[in-house]
Amino acid sequence: MPHQSEEFVTDLVEALLARAGRCRLRVGGTSMLPAIQPGDTLCVQRVAPSAIALGDVILFSRAGRLFAHRVVDVGEARPASEWRCTTRGDAVEDCDPPVAAAEILGRVEAVTRDAARRDAGRLACAATRIGALRAVVAGRLRALASTARSRRV
Repeated sequence: MPHQSEEFVTDLVEALLARAGRCRLRVGGTSMLPAIQPGDTLCVQRVAPSAIALGDVILFSRAGRLFAHRVVDVGEARPASEWRCTTRGDAVEDCDPPVAAAEILGRVEAVTRDAARRDAGRLACAATRIGALRAVVAGRLRALASTARSRRV
């Protein structure tokens, strides 16, 4: 359960993005190491789910908490109410539960660390892209194995 101050920050960020379309947010977690480190400042831009692509780092809200994780799988084109994507922290082995369009607050456009601003598109170093690809392939292999098992029964 999130702390009351986490819920306040989440509500504030949601309101800022809804009203202004962008915000800056200081990171406290370690799930996106080494690309995003504690103390980095994220520049977040509100975007439509249809604009989100594989490898993007998105900010989403779940259970009163904020998460900035990399998109490792993008759902098929569907109505916005059914759209989902899969995310994972770069430093975490397992993927998050699917993220619904309603949970997405925006896309991380840049990261500032020690007064140096970096384009978020460049955050995806080769190791991170390989990790994202690994998660996608693993998910598809699990789906294929499940299909194969169900056909044998």
